[in-house]
Amino acid sequence: MKREWPTKGEIVEVEWTDAASTNGWQLKVDVDREQADDRGLIECRSTGYLLSKDRRAVRLVQSQSAHGSVAEIQAIPLSCVRSIKWLSRPK
Repeated sequence: MKREWPTKGEIVEVEWTDAASTNGWQLKVDVDREQADDRGLIECRSTGYLLSKDRRAVRLVQSQSAHGSVAEIQAIPLSCVRSIKWLSRPK
């Protein structure tokens, strides 16, 4: 069964995993332990109007004007997306 995706302009919430980094010195044993339980990654949620989705990314916008302009575009790599759900379903 083909997965159904929201369409352009619908309000969605995307759950995704982001990269993280640290600075300074750390013991290798502590780093190995963090990587084993995924503490080195950040779990994120982003909400917005779906602008587009292709093989590489999901793109959300935070604001849309009545004149067709958009603001605050966020591109999330598709390989990082864990789930996407409608907050406004099509009628």
